[in-house]
Amino acid sequence: MFYVYIIYSDKLNKYYTGSCDQLDTRLEDHNSGRSTYTKSGKPWVLKKRSHTPRSLLISYIGL
Repeated sequence: MFYVYIIYSDKLNKYYTGSCDQLDTRLEDHNSGRSTYTKSGKPWVLKKRSHTPRSLLISYIGL
């Protein structure tokens, strides 16, 4: 299963959407600064997540 998720940074007042197969690890990446794009917005809070079969995600983005 893949996750599609939305996180929010109060510091930046911005949302970020992403997808991954290890949600806990990915959220830790966002909040530890290991993710270059989101490191300036930490802490990030998980707002929404959805389980998605990988094949459905690939079909949706057109690969």
